[in-house]
Amino acid sequence: MKRLFLTALVFAAFLSCATGRPQWTRRLGYSTGELSRLEIGKHGYPVLAGRIDRNALHLVFDTGNMSGLLLSIGAINALHLSMTGQTRSYDSDGRELPPVREFHVPLLEIFGQAFRNQHAIEDVRAEFDGFVGPMYLLHGRFTLDYRTGWMGVSKRPLRAPASSALPLLRSESFPGMVVVRGTANAVPVLFQLDTGKSRTCIDSELRRRLQLPADPNGVRGLTVTIADSSFAIPAAKEVGFRGISAGYPEPILVGIGSDVLSKGVLTVDYANGIVLFESR
Repeated sequence: MKRLFLTALVFAAFLSCATGRPQWTRRLGYSTGELSRLEIGKHGYPVLAGRIDRNALHLVFDTGNMSGLLLSIGAINALHLSMTGQTRSYDSDGRELPPVREFHVPLLEIFGQAFRNQHAIEDVRAEFDGFVGPMYLLHGRFTLDYRTGWMGVSKRPLRAPASSALPLLRSESFPGMVVVRGTANAVPVLFQLDTGKSRTCIDSELRRRLQLPADPNGVRGLTVTIADSSFAIPAAKEVGFRGISAGYPEPILVGIGSDVLSKGVLTVDYANGIVLFESR
């Protein structure tokens, strides 16, 4: 029996290597049907294959996107989508931007699921077909691994969350936004984990409080710590987070971008209300 058990373990390890599946897929309980490949696109963004009305698209998975689905003007025109109206838009500092058009999407296929009668907002960026946010995952969990190019999505919560799990802070104004507590230069602050940011950002208020120097390339001297992992940021972008801080116990002061998130495996379990970030 022992020999058979060891043989099974060796075969399982071989199968994992042969298929290229990383170890976390088994440890976190993802089945084969809950896994999909992703690419790392321009600016280091994670890019997924999706379809709208059976047409293949490349969509950035953007955890900071609270609009659900953004589509480039080129994709909207190619898909011949029907305009349904206009909506206001705002930046992270709360400043109002010019109105943007909304469009009806009869069928969106993403994350291994199909969503009918969705709406999309136009996006002026032409580098990608579009951006998809976490609003489609609010009743389950996901795991994102930039290095191996895999993403797991499950409707089942984690059975045994790790002791290193961070509480997911929620706001009714921004369901799905990934906000946790961390430290910036040893100062406790709120972090937004945003795969749609190419680099980590710092609020002007925190830069002044920490007395960090800034030049045209960014803010120098910032070190962020998530759970037990610390990362020195060569040049953080200075932005404002006032517009997305509503409903949280304190202001968001740091936006952790793909420059840091690509150095680990990110799991967000909405059902359990926890976040795991396992750095390598």
